[in-house]
Amino acid sequence: MQLQPPADEAQPGAAAAAAAPAVQGTEGGSEEVDRLAQGMELARLGGHDNERGGLSRKLLRYRIADVRPPGVELTRGVSGEPVALISNNIRLSVSTNFQAMQNKVLFIPVLESKQLRLQVLQDSGRLPDAFIYDGGILYTPQPLEAPPEGVHFEATAGRWHGEVTIVQIGPVLHNSPEYLHLLNVLIASAQQDLGMQQVQRNYFYPDREITLANSRLAMWPGFYATVVPSEEPEFPLLHVDLLFEVVHQYTVLDYMYEQAQVNKDHLIQYFNDALFGQSVMMRLNNNRKFRINDIDWEANVFTEFEYRDPATNELRSITIGEYYRTRYGYQIQDASQPMLMPVPRRRGQEGRGQAPKSLIPPELCIMTGLTVEMLGDRQLITDKNSIVRQRPRARYNRLMQFANDMAGNQASQQRSARYGVEIRPELVHVNGRRLPPEQVLMSSPRVDRFSDERSTTVASRVALQMSCKLGGIPWGLSMPYEGCMVVGMDSYHDRRHNQSVLGIVFSLNPLMTQYYSYAAMMQHGRAELHQCGRAELHQRLVQGFSAALERYRLSNGGSLPASIVIYRDGVSDSMLEQVKDIEFAQVSVFLRELYSAARRPPPGLKVIVVKKRISARFFLQQQQQQQNRELSNPLPGTVVDSTVTMPGYYDFYLVSQFTQ
Repeated sequence: MQLQPPADEAQPGAAAAAAAPAVQGTEGGSEEVDRLAQGMELARLGGHDNERGGLSRKLLRYRIADVRPPGVELTRGVSGEPVALISNNIRLSVSTNFQAMQNKVLFIPVLESKQLRLQVLQDSGRLPDAFIYDGGILYTPQPLEAPPEGVHFEATAGRWHGEVTIVQIGPVLHNSPEYLHLLNVLIASAQQDLGMQQVQRNYFYPDREITLANSRLAMWPGFYATVVPSEEPEFPLLHVDLLFEVVHQYTVLDYMYEQAQVNKDHLIQYFNDALFGQSVMMRLNNNRKFRINDIDWEANVFTEFEYRDPATNELRSITIGEYYRTRYGYQIQDASQPMLMPVPRRRGQEGRGQAPKSLIPPELCIMTGLTVEMLGDRQLITDKNSIVRQRPRARYNRLMQFANDMAGNQASQQRSARYGVEIRPELVHVNGRRLPPEQVLMSSPRVDRFSDERSTTVASRVALQMSCKLGGIPWGLSMPYEGCMVVGMDSYHDRRHNQSVLGIVFSLNPLMTQYYSYAAMMQHGRAELHQCGRAELHQRLVQGFSAALERYRLSNGGSLPASIVIYRDGVSDSMLEQVKDIEFAQVSVFLRELYSAARRPPPGLKVIVVKKRISARFFLQQQQQQQNRELSNPLPGTVVDSTVTMPGYYDFYLVSQFTQ
């Protein structure tokens, strides 16, 4: 059954897949000095436009924010009962004589293929055997023997012929973004040595897939592995955790044909709704994942687009079918299939040498994750959770096996040793503390006893709800501080409609049982609130805090809070300094002005950034024999504030609930 017949005419200007951007090269005839100056400027700014994300964004992930309050030296607490824990971190050992050099590689004209760029460097004979190249940054274990202007040579790769310049940037320093990036590239190479395949930023074992019973789903086991800094620069930590990628054992085109047999009416609308937002993987393009944003029903394999040939740097028209045949050697089988349109990878890509939109054949994509219908299948969810949710001992054994595999691989050992890096096959032990439980003040309404206990329980709950609706307080906490206001602050970003929502709640009474809430719509749905505009953010914060402080004053006999504790959610590590310097700097200035006008001393202000979605895991060692101790999850109230915390932070981990 044809989903859509071929269009009568190719759509002019239609784009190819995201893997086929129109690449812009450097204009010929420029002088050598100008070309080198351009290369140095690119190195300073962060790379060629065609390198996805740019080097500056790539290294931003590894920048260590300095958000520790001034004057804070001791970041470890002393209260609570000591507990022995094991973390999901592998210790790395970096030699005190560590040395590595960062270099920038320029290909003129631009060579789009990362594999071909790597091949050119390997065949050049100009680099040491242990060089590391991730497609953007080149690292070598020692300085290159080259003049100040760098190494310059001509090369050929496939149909590409051009000039290559290698410019030495400088040494890699401990705990710098380049240092952490280098270590992470070493770990990625080690995972490839183990036969793992990359999906997005993580690595998996497709050949060890686990098939879910009574479904056409499989789960690829893998690991989240990233190097993070520690308080000791010579001993960074390899943070690891189990990951599973759910993949469908059929293509998106298979799914469309199957559903077309069942849902024969309004097919276009059905597929637009069913596939919108669905995550899919393109195996032909290094397991690239994307979300479906739309379906172009007018496009097909005969649709033409303007394509800049990376070998000749010439712009020419090419069909989608021809592109995949020449680029990947793949002949598309179904000529009538429509094209999937992925969500744009970043803003402004249309003006950076990219095609105006991306079109990808459903035949080349497999669906990942669970659909809405699958989420309603209880047996399927149970089967999936039985694999994902592993008990402490099973999870610990998997992590240890991974540590041993990484440390025991000869190829990765030799590569890492050239940079003075060693992977130790052990998980890091940490000392934690378990805090005593807080005292909860109960206020239960009186209920006459019924004939049976269950009826009494139900009646008590109903009475409790009625009491709350009438302004009663069911329970509360005994707070150690007087005149303290607790503030919770979060935001939601809707990029489709270019809006953000700021939500804040403020406590009004000593027991923290009465609250004032404030919400505001803000324009420009950016990743963080401070990117929406300082003036607008300042206005919203002033409105919210002004109204809340007035309500607090009315509820507390004219008094203002002596101290304010703000819990801020939804802040990434790369944005911590900006949030501190913009959001809370504005709050601090406003509070000083307001309290000064009221002739009150400014309140004490503390800000705690909360991150709930973390991959940190801790195993509690039972107090038994030293040999073969049993492991369990830590109990609620367990705090870890040493060994695995971040330098430059004032951070800690808190176990807030009990899990199996």
